[in-house]
Amino acid sequence: MEKKTWNANEVLDALSSNLTKAEIIAARLIAKISVSITRKRIELGMNQKQFAEYMKVTQGMISKWENGNCNFTIEKLAEICEQLDLELDIKIQDVKKQYLDTFQDIENTNEIKCVKYKNFGEKLWGDIA
Repeated sequence: MEKKTWNANEVLDALSSNLTKAEIIAARLIAKISVSITRKRIELGMNQKQFAEYMKVTQGMISKWENGNCNFTIEKLAEICEQLDLELDIKIQDVKKQYLDTFQDIENTNEIKCVKYKNFGEKLWGDIA
């Protein structure tokens, strides 16, 4: 059998082909929350077991938080953020405007090849240019 080589656009297409916009947004938010919690734990110099004791939860729960396997309630997020001295900021805004602003920021900093993300955004939200 021949080995398949994937480019970034093909991977994005494959990953998002059966997902709704809501599922993609939820996955992105869960990932941001997980990264924030993990960064804070590392900043505090704790392993998961120590962090679990600090947060008064099980190590398994910390693992779920950090791996994105937890469906947080707003109340639980607020508690976590209060204990970790983090700000919980939820923005609800026009998706196309948010995407265009993000794309413009990326384009201005030349940090990545924007075409991949522009194509992905167009797939999600139609022609936004």
